[in-house]
Amino acid sequence: MKHDEQVDALYTDLTQLLARYRSEFDLHVETMIGCMEFVKNDLLNGAIVEFEVDDDFGFEGLDDE
Repeated sequence: MKHDEQVDALYTDLTQLLARYRSEFDLHVETMIGCMEFVKNDLLNGAIVEFEVDDDFGFEGLDDE
């Protein structure tokens, strides 16, 4: 695939993903832009952070009611 075709594919996929999130979720446009800014910064800094969600969210010592 040529470079310009790859760019077009990326743009199309991102546009479709954002359209899906706008239709399926109740997210403000500003929130979506903020998320994209974080991803942009990660790409520019070469950092891809992977993490696992911890069920207790770090609230140690609290009893469940």
